Amino acid sequence: MYFNYKSYSSTVLQGVVDAAYKFTITDVGGYGKLSDEGRFCSFCTFDTMRNKSRNILPNTCLPPTNSSLPIVCIGDEAYPLFANLLKPYSGENLDPDAVFFNKQLSRACKTNERAFDILYSKWHIFSKAIETNEKQLTKS
Repeated sequence: MYFNYKSYSSTVLQGVVDAAYKFTITDVGGYGKLSDEGRFCSFCTFDTMRNKSRNILPNTCLPPTNSSLPIVCIGDEAYPLFANLLKPYSGENLDPDAVFFNKQLSRACKTNERAFDILYSKWHIFSKAIETNEKQLTKS
């Protein structure tokens, strides 16, 4: 199950990162062969986000206003669309508003990418393939 489409074993690490590059929610141990959507659907917060059973992302006020705004997560095209999970518009010939939205969403995704870059630079084990003995794997 951990053998991925690139033909080596891997374990999936998913995380929700805040604006200060801090991991607020993590999920480790997903199967390497799952798709992005499959990994997300097995992610510990999926049912919570889908059913809104618990407010894992409380509303907050942006300084210097008193206007309460929801906090949302950002995913790529493979993720499902929820009220608190944004993903880019897909397709070609998008209107200018959709193109602008996608560019802004892409900029916001860079925080997540940077957080994982920091993680990889500090903990090099996360940035390389899992080393296994294939003979032992076939015996079990």
